[in-house]
Amino acid sequence: MIGALARALRGTGRFLWSFFVDDTPEVLVIVAVIVGAAYALRHHNALAVAVLPLVTVVGLGLCVWRACRARPAVRDPAVRDPAVRDAAVRDPATPNPTPPLHG
Repeated sequence: MIGALARALRGTGRFLWSFFVDDTPEVLVIVAVIVGAAYALRHHNALAVAVLPLVTVVGLGLCVWRACRARPAVRDPAVRDPAVRDAAVRDPATPNPTPPLHG
């Protein structure tokens, strides 16, 4: 029974780590800042109503800005990678030298 509980806790911990830290670590920081600000402003309702949405919008804007800056504009690997594009063009067995778009 304890072994199954330990496995479940480890699996949950791995999932949460992968979900919050591996994918987008800035989201974890933003959530921690929002929770900390909510705790700090728990007795000041009017200030919390103004500050918490502002912190949330700024954090979301930073995440979107970072994601847009990190990703290339072209999503087609054939256009982005000349080796893939040239291999597709040179292969006579390929009826259409342009690979399909993914995503």
